[in-house]
Amino acid sequence: MSLRAPVRLFVAFGVLFGLWWGIAMLLHNPVFPPPPVAFRGFLRLWEEGLVHHVGASLKRVGVATAWAVLMALPLGLFLGTHPRWDERIAPYVYLTYPIPKTALMPVFFLLLGLGDLSKEAILFLILFYQLLIVVRDAARTVDPAYVLSVRALGARPWDLYRHVYLPAALPALLTALRVNTGIALSVLFLVETYATEEGLGYLIQRAQSRYAYGEIFAVVALFGFLGLILYVFLDVLEALWAPWARRRKEGELVWTEER
Repeated sequence: MSLRAPVRLFVAFGVLFGLWWGIAMLLHNPVFPPPPVAFRGFLRLWEEGLVHHVGASLKRVGVATAWAVLMALPLGLFLGTHPRWDERIAPYVYLTYPIPKTALMPVFFLLLGLGDLSKEAILFLILFYQLLIVVRDAARTVDPAYVLSVRALGARPWDLYRHVYLPAALPALLTALRVNTGIALSVLFLVETYATEEGLGYLIQRAQSRYAYGEIFAVVALFGFLGLILYVFLDVLEALWAPWARRRKEGELVWTEER
């Protein structure tokens, strides 16, 4: 992350904060409160155990994401390197991927109960399909010359996965996780409005029932802040696990700016 990134982040925060306040003043409606009202709502939620609700939401997202990566990464690499198996599995993926998983929430609740397992299962399915397709396509696009070069050095199939296909798929996987972070948080809000008494989605639903619009906007702003933390976390993972991708991006950026 460059030195200018914190400055840009601060500027973006100021612009969004100003727009929020300006729209609130223009509407002058309690349904769209200004930032001070949301801050007071945040303080009330903090006194009522906000940290516990944040931890519950992060736990659900974390568990679902971890399982999605653990299953999509090896399966995607396998399908991307075995065209015949990909041809057999692809129809099942293409037929089930477009199904709206949130529409099956009642089924998940009946089969898996009203606890975290059903909510994590819904998040898992939404993340799994997208990660699977991205990893498979990344493995497909590996230059055959790289594979032949490594094989010429006596590499075994496991070595190909470790030194060729996995490094090629990691940047795509991390990019997909960035995209899916927003989707996961959006779906998290939906699943937490049903049959639960903990989580950020539950706090919004509770605030709606008592017309506490300041609390609603406080939690919405907190969703954005959590998304920022997750994005920064993924940037750190990319720097640790796929530094070549970061160097390539920075090199392309420098070349573009010099032009």
